Amino acid sequence: MTRESSDEALLLLERALKIDPEYAVAAGLGAWACTLRVAQNWPVDRQAEKSRGVELGSIALLKGQNDSEALAAGGYALAFLGEELREGLRAIERAISLNSNSAMALAHAGWVHNYLGQPHEAIQALERSMRLSPRDPTLFRTQTALALAHLFRDEFEQAITWARRAMEGNPNYTVTYRALACALAHAGRLHEAQAIIQRLATLLPDVSFRTLPERAVFKHSGKLDLINEGLRLAGVPE
Repeated sequence: MTRESSDEALLLLERALKIDPEYAVAAGLGAWACTLRVAQNWPVDRQAEKSRGVELGSIALLKGQNDSEALAAGGYALAFLGEELREGLRAIERAISLNSNSAMALAHAGWVHNYLGQPHEAIQALERSMRLSPRDPTLFRTQTALALAHLFRDEFEQAITWARRAMEGNPNYTVTYRALACALAHAGRLHEAQAIIQRLATLLPDVSFRTLPERAVFKHSGKLDLINEGLRLAGVPE
């Protein structure tokens, strides 16, 4: 997962949509790519990425009403980028009703349940996703969501375990660093938490509270103070 590969993927998806502007799956994948770019906190035009992601997500929902993949990706983009959490979750749940074995839709559902402050529901969806696709190439993302769900339940050691597994699967996914540092800090392992933030700074040299996407996506969860406190203890600058 790199900025360069993301740029290339979006370019190809935009080409596909020029050929067929109503191609719901391509629109959904483009929307999801925008969510990853914002979540990674890469130095992109965040407002432009959000606007394009929501636009593509809306196309996916409108044109892919009977396509599980399009609905799941579009619904997640609507939730993450547009902060329409419940509307996005409804689209993801429809995707699951169309394909109950969609590991990706279940992973998206788990993330949105986290954003809503529903860790129990998140864990159910995420564990089911991993059972269905234990070798999924985006397993690290599901494991990070599981780490956050356990963090929200004050199960810090379990959160640490899942975050470390996610980091082993993909050391470039910056969201995992923030989840792990937060869990370590709340577990009283401050030196380890600070070391994780130092490693994160090698990927994001200007990391600070001002630039973190968590401020927006978790503001409805009732857990933002928990996240902020952990990251401050871990040494994230204001």
